[in-house]
Amino acid sequence: MSELRFFFWNLQDRNEKTIGPAFKQLLSQNEVDILLLGETKVADAFIKKYSDLKLVHKVAKYIPGRKRPKYLKIYATQKNFTLTASGGGTNGELLSCVLEINNNNYMVFGAHLPSRVSANNSDLRRTNAKKCRTLIEEEEQLQARLLGKKVVGSIVFGDFNMNPFEKGFSDQEALFAIDLIVAPQRKLKDVDYFINPMFSLMGHYNYTSKNKSMPPGTYYYSGKNMGDPNDFFWNTIDGMIFRPSLKREYHDGEKIEIVDSIGPYPLFDHSKMKIDSKNYSDHLPIKFSFKF
Repeated sequence: MSELRFFFWNLQDRNEKTIGPAFKQLLSQNEVDILLLGETKVADAFIKKYSDLKLVHKVAKYIPGRKRPKYLKIYATQKNFTLTASGGGTNGELLSCVLEINNNNYMVFGAHLPSRVSANNSDLRRTNAKKCRTLIEEEEQLQARLLGKKVVGSIVFGDFNMNPFEKGFSDQEALFAIDLIVAPQRKLKDVDYFINPMFSLMGHYNYTSKNKSMPPGTYYYSGKNMGDPNDFFWNTIDGMIFRPSLKREYHDGEKIEIVDSIGPYPLFDHSKMKIDSKNYSDHLPIKFSFKF
């Protein structure tokens, strides 16, 4: 079996000078096989200098009134596997790659869906998720035809700008990423869906990983509208979903977790329950692995 270790971090427009020593530590540990960065200004040469990761694909998101685009980039070591760019979604919201490992083909998608500033209600976020699903399904079908063999399954990860229970995930016409690792087959026998493991990481500060308490989300929103029942302080908007055909590979790997520190560098202050957005990003990273 071959284990691939995935890591995603929305860097909030940070570069290698401003993100601090934690990013260099992340690279030098050589514990990441596939790295996805959102809103990144980190130079590709910097990543190459301190790791075996090489740029595979990037897409740009253009925002009205902003001179420079925001980039979504994916890197890979290409050790015992091949990750190849295959397409990009509308306005930098999705990038797709073909993963070839152990003579099987899979799809890997990086996502950065519109922020809650532009998609400021659940119906808009559902619409964006529906577009994302269409792009994913079209790419899955296209690559199966081009490769001449079945695409075993897909992994989608990044910044969805939605919590796991929102319409964009739960609606059958949107991403339809459910909360069950073992689904009721009679209901979902002929329905394409994803599994969303992020439900297990929501809202509980006392959930543990390796006997350590972990943060209750990836993003804290201090501007919560107290009159809106769907507005939250702690949000799990960064995450990962995968096709049910990859259940065994997910079970055999390292389960998804929110990263609160990198080496000796804390990204999250446990005593204050606060993300260190001054030295790093206002998003906490996530990591997980699959064994193929």
